[in-house]
Amino acid sequence: MTGLANLLLEKARNIKPSEVFSYETQNFRILYEREYWAHQETKRELQKAKDHIEYLETKIQKLEGDIAYLKKLFFAKKTEVNRKPATETSPTAGAKPHGAQTGHPAHHRKIPWHLPTQEVIHDLAQENCFCPGCGLPLQDLKTEEVSYEVTAETHYILLKHCRKKYKKTCQCPQPIITAPGPVKLLPKGLYSADFWIQVLLDKYAYSMPLSRQICRMQSAGVNISNGVLTDGLSRLSPMLKPLYDLMINKIAFEKLVHADETGWWNWAGQYYLDGVEEKPQQWLWGFFSQLYHIFVIDPSRGAKVVKKTLGQGPKQTIIPTIFCDRYRAYQTCGNTLAFCWAHVRRDFIKLKTKYPNDNLIFTWANTWISLIGDMYALNKLRLAHLRDPPMFEAFQKQLQEVLEKMQNLMNPDVYRTKIQLAQIKSMRHHWAGLTLFIHDPEIPLDNNLAERALRTPVVGRKNFYGNHSDRAAEATAIFYSVIATCKLHKIDPRKFLKRYLMTSAQTETRILTQEETESFLPHKYIQLYPEDIIKS
Repeated sequence: MTGLANLLLEKARNIKPSEVFSYETQNFRILYEREYWAHQETKRELQKAKDHIEYLETKIQKLEGDIAYLKKLFFAKKTEVNRKPATETSPTAGAKPHGAQTGHPAHHRKIPWHLPTQEVIHDLAQENCFCPGCGLPLQDLKTEEVSYEVTAETHYILLKHCRKKYKKTCQCPQPIITAPGPVKLLPKGLYSADFWIQVLLDKYAYSMPLSRQICRMQSAGVNISNGVLTDGLSRLSPMLKPLYDLMINKIAFEKLVHADETGWWNWAGQYYLDGVEEKPQQWLWGFFSQLYHIFVIDPSRGAKVVKKTLGQGPKQTIIPTIFCDRYRAYQTCGNTLAFCWAHVRRDFIKLKTKYPNDNLIFTWANTWISLIGDMYALNKLRLAHLRDPPMFEAFQKQLQEVLEKMQNLMNPDVYRTKIQLAQIKSMRHHWAGLTLFIHDPEIPLDNNLAERALRTPVVGRKNFYGNHSDRAAEATAIFYSVIATCKLHKIDPRKFLKRYLMTSAQTETRILTQEETESFLPHKYIQLYPEDIIKS
C-alpha cells in the first residue's frame, strides 16, 4: 500500500467512538476507501501486465524455436547420418583423413568396356617422321600406346526410307509390289519411336521440361513446337495404360506396400471462389512394393484413393500391410499399418532445435534419439544374421530390451510439460505400428524408400510445374510408374519402352491384350530379355 493509505489506516485505528459520525470522520472514510480501491486497481493492472509479459515471453520462445527449426530446414545439412563429434583434446579425432588410406588397396580407373568402342589412330605427320637432331627417318615399331576416354555425341538424324519397287513378270493383278516401310509408332508420324522415347525419358526420367527440350532441338537444327510434343506424349499414354492398370491390380496383392503423398499442380482444376483465384492443388500418391512402383494423381487426399488403389474387392485374399507416416487417411483403410521411425526421430530433433535452452526437454530428446540410434544399429545386425539363428536371437533380445526402455519412458504420469505429453501421446497411439518390425524382419524401420521414390516426380514438379489437363495428369502418373518400375528391376527403360511400344504399334488397335501385357511385367520381362538389364 502507498504511504497515504498507511497513514489513513493508522488514523482509522485511533478514532474515538464519539467521533465516528462526525464530518471529519466521514470525510476521512471516503479518502481511505478511495485510496484502497485505487490500490486494488493498481494490483490488478500489475498482475495483468505480469500475465501479458509471461504470455509474450512464451510466445517469443516459441517463435525463436520455430525460426531455429526453419533455419535448420533451409540452411543445415540435409543428411540424417549421426556423425560422432570430435573430442575436446583433438578437433580431428576420429575424423577420416582425405586421400588414399595407408594399407588400403588402390581403386583403379573403371573403364566401361560394355560401351561400343571406336578406334582413333593418332600418327605423326609426314614432316615429323624424321629425327630433329640429324634428320634421319624414323622407324615404325608396329606398337602402340593405348589410352581411353568416354565421349558423348548428341545429334538428330533425318532417316530417308527408300522402299524398293518390283514389277511382276506375270499377268496377275497389281503388277507393282513395293517393299514394306518401317513400323510407325504414331500413324503417319514424322518422328520415330526412338525420338518419342527420348522425349519421354528426358521429361519423366530426367525432369527436363518440354520447353527446354525444344531449345536443345532448335540448337541442333530441329524446329518443333510444344503442341507437337504434347500431342505425341498424350497419344503414347493410352498404349501404356493397360500395363499401368495391370500393375495396379498386382500391387494390391503384395505383402508390404510403402505409401506416401505429396502435392501436385493440375491447372485444369483452376477455379475462383468469391472472386479470389484458388490454387489448383491435387495430390501425387506413391505406392511402392517389392515388384512395382505406382504413382496416382488425384484431386483427393482422402482414404478413398488408398482404398481404390490397394483394394480390389471382396474376393481379395491378401490385404497388404501399408508402411506409411502418421497421416490419418491411412488409418481409416482397414489395413495393417506400419509406422515410420524416421518421422519419430525427426520429432525429437525438432524439439531439440526449438528448445535448445530448455535443459529438461533437450536432455529428454537426446535420450530418445540415442535409443532410436541403438535400435537402428541392432536391427541392422539382426538382419545381417538372418541365416544364423543363435546370433539372430541374441540381437533380437537386445532389440527387445531397447524397446522396453522406450516403453518405460512412455509413462505419461512422469511428465508435466505439454510438449512431452503431446509427443508421448502420439507414440503410445502409434506404438503397435511402430513395433511391427520386431515380429517380421521383412518390415523395415522407416519409410525412406517411399520418400526417395517420390524425389524424381518432385523435381519434375518444380521444373515443369505440374500439368494443365486431367488427361496429362493421368499420362504423367502412367509414365512415372512405368519408368520407376523399370529402374526398380534395373531394366533399361529405353529398351523396355521400345519393345513395348513397337509391339503395341504392330497391333490393329495399338492396345495389347492382357496376355501380351503380362509378358511385359518386370519379373517376366527379365526372363524373356535378360540382355536389357542395365550393366553396372
